Amino acid sequence: MLHLLERQAGDHLPGGKFSTAPATIWEQSRSTIKHNKLPEFFFGQLDFLLRYKPNATTLCNEAFLVFSHNKTGRWLNELPDDERSVLLKEAKTEGPKIRKRFQQRMKEIESKRLSAQKMKENELHEKQERLYKRKEKMTNDILFFGLWQSEEEMTQQLQEIKRKTEKVKAVKAQLTFRKTVLHQTTLNKSLFQFSFGKKAKSLDELKANLKVLIDEARKGSTSETKSKKTPLLVLKRIKHKFENDWYYGEVVSVVPGFTDWYNVKYDNDPAIYVYRLQDDYELGDLLIVPKSAERFLSMMITFELGFLLT
Repeated sequence: MLHLLERQAGDHLPGGKFSTAPATIWEQSRSTIKHNKLPEFFFGQLDFLLRYKPNATTLCNEAFLVFSHNKTGRWLNELPDDERSVLLKEAKTEGPKIRKRFQQRMKEIESKRLSAQKMKENELHEKQERLYKRKEKMTNDILFFGLWQSEEEMTQQLQEIKRKTEKVKAVKAQLTFRKTVLHQTTLNKSLFQFSFGKKAKSLDELKANLKVLIDEARKGSTSETKSKKTPLLVLKRIKHKFENDWYYGEVVSVVPGFTDWYNVKYDNDPAIYVYRLQDDYELGDLLIVPKSAERFLSMMITFELGFLLT
């Protein structure tokens, strides 16, 4: 409660910039009301006018509220005829100028609003660019180390890495990829953290955390998600486009616990890669190769080679 009070009223507490009031403040604030009933009343009236006269300008609503609640009409009627005529004539003369200033002010407000909106759009774009670059780096790390989907695979891959610093880097890449790209959920969020109490976690601690995440993921679904837009892909031969080149391979399985991600093995490459193939299929960068067509192509190649050799 004390922290909340310090955050919301810190300027008025002892030591705050308003804790000691100037000597003139009492005279200056003598007419200040001690409640917010009047502004709330005006906002209520304005809300009614906005609904009752939706096409009225802000200037018109402001003039109506001030004229009616200041009892300007009664004050004018009590003035001598000559003085009242002079004031009304001056008001008519000033009217176009006031409307012009109001229009100029509205243009400035709109310009600032558009500028702020553009700034937010740029900030969002820059944030997305940073996120894309970060995900690209994480994806590149996973392509290098591979996504470890079992404790045995983790142990085997770490045994092949000689340096301890590289092992730590590999485990961190696995944790980061699962958190940021796969969006793996877990009750213990600290499993994704690399440190505790400003102290870096050891390799064994990181490995233990990764093992827990792998075990939790393996308890999830291992069947691919059916979609009206994309066919089932597991155990299918595919033709996958990267930039301007096409690569042949086979979809081995889905990543346990992440049915939108697929394990893919490409021809003449022993590594297993992880991709969201459904997105590429919808973009036209993934084609399913019928096995009959592949056999026919293989037969044609064999026939041509035999013909050339003879």
